[in-house]
Amino acid sequence: MFHYQGVPYFRSDVLTVTNTTSLYAANLGPTGLNLVFAHGSPESFGLAMDRVSATAGIAIADVLVHGAYALALWEDEALYEITGIDVSGTL
Repeated sequence: MFHYQGVPYFRSDVLTVTNTTSLYAANLGPTGLNLVFAHGSPESFGLAMDRVSATAGIAIADVLVHGAYALALWEDEALYEITGIDVSGTL
């Protein structure tokens, strides 16, 4: 994750067609785009840990950490797409 003047943002490859591209933005607040866990508990932040049997006689404990998450979009206005951004480098 990157920050620009205190605002977090993610970089990713987006489709560029004929020197134009799109910019995406999301409201990550309580009424915006949220990552909702479907496994575990609020105390574990949706993660669960299961012990896996290790080789007997060795002082090693194996654990399997897993979680199940989904994106929830509480309001349609929380996700934006701005299209037609010129990336040709000419004015």
